[in-house]
Amino acid sequence: MVRENDTPERPLRLALPFRVWDKRLLVFDLDGTLYEGTEHFDYYAREIGKYLPEEVRAAYERDYASSRSGRGPVKFGDVYDYAKDVLYRREGSGERYRAYRWDGTPLDDIVPASAFTTQEKRYVPVGDGWWLPLVIALHYGVDVPALEKAFLATRAYMQSPAYHLPENPRLQRFFERFKERGGVLALLTNSPEEDSRAILRKIGVLEYFDDLVFWGEKPQKTAEHMTRLLERFDVAPEFAASIGDNLVNDIVPAKRLGMHTVLVDPHNIAEGHEADLVVPHLTAFLDFACGQESYGDQASHG
Repeated sequence: MVRENDTPERPLRLALPFRVWDKRLLVFDLDGTLYEGTEHFDYYAREIGKYLPEEVRAAYERDYASSRSGRGPVKFGDVYDYAKDVLYRREGSGERYRAYRWDGTPLDDIVPASAFTTQEKRYVPVGDGWWLPLVIALHYGVDVPALEKAFLATRAYMQSPAYHLPENPRLQRFFERFKERGGVLALLTNSPEEDSRAILRKIGVLEYFDDLVFWGEKPQKTAEHMTRLLERFDVAPEFAASIGDNLVNDIVPAKRLGMHTVLVDPHNIAEGHEADLVVPHLTAFLDFACGQESYGDQASHG
């Protein structure tokens, strides 16, 4: 596994056993993966704040601001158990997670990562900026209907002209080249259909997808959706890859199926072995893919 960065070493990239262009199916997450904007997370946090009682709103805002900067009670990569109001945090580079109280006190409760992919919806993986304010709000007593209202208000804002999300010509070109080579593209997102389609239109890639799954209920149903996609397009797992920014939602279930994985990791959560490729953002993944294609073209004409 190699971690890509903004100035990757080209020979190192070419030495990877993971090759994008050998794949026949790529399954992409949407939020935090296919676009790199973050202002909507703060908008969502403000919308959630409207539903908090005045006496706890300041504490919520304080915990959100400090957690967003990496110094608060919630860390990216944590898994929140809202039934117990505890945070599970990975121990070292292993697959075990230890429970912590909100104030940071460690507990004796240790569970494997597989515990969070069960059908129980009590576990909330904090894999990206959507989940940070949500988990903090749950801790302070906001109910699920209020969170849903805040989420839909934020998605409505993201569909509006006020939210600027430019087209991505490099992503469009990558999709074109992948499909020209006979590849298939799928989207698997937990977000609702209407605004997800609007976002895909904004970045100019909606028409490239051969299959789209909305309200995907990841991680509980990730394996179910992935299996259906593999069967629909008659692709063996080793010729498919899951690309997303949430370790629990997008990476762990795909690996168990034998698929290759690419983790978009802007918060430096991964230790190094969790995915076949770890990149800080979409641009780095496109750099990696384009570098492999250029090398392949040169080799074929050498």
